Amino acid sequence: MTKLVKNLAIINVVVFIFGYLFQKEGIPWLETFVLFPIGSENYGVHQWITHQFLHSGVAHLAFNMIALLSFGPIVEKYFKKDFIWFYLISGLGAALLQFSFIPETALLGASG
Repeated sequence: MTKLVKNLAIINVVVFIFGYLFQKEGIPWLETFVLFPIGSENYGVHQWITHQFLHSGVAHLAFNMIALLSFGPIVEKYFKKDFIWFYLISGLGAALLQFSFIPETALLGASG
């Protein structure tokens, strides 16, 4: 496992734990990081990046982390220093694709 892949996995898990804890306390923390459609009262430009680190549940997180830890090092070897850009741009592309089919939905997770 590479350092970058490990750090991305840690970030995803930490964000999930914080989201779970704050949601349990009734604090609508996650709502500011979910990607809402442009024009929505909840929309924010930062959401194009932040939504990529959110997960809807333990299974969603687990499957994504298995995929990241399994394929991330291989893909990172191919992209080298550009892997983080590939990771983020892939999440943006998935969001654009999702919005093209279901424009009124809010998104969380990089897989769209």
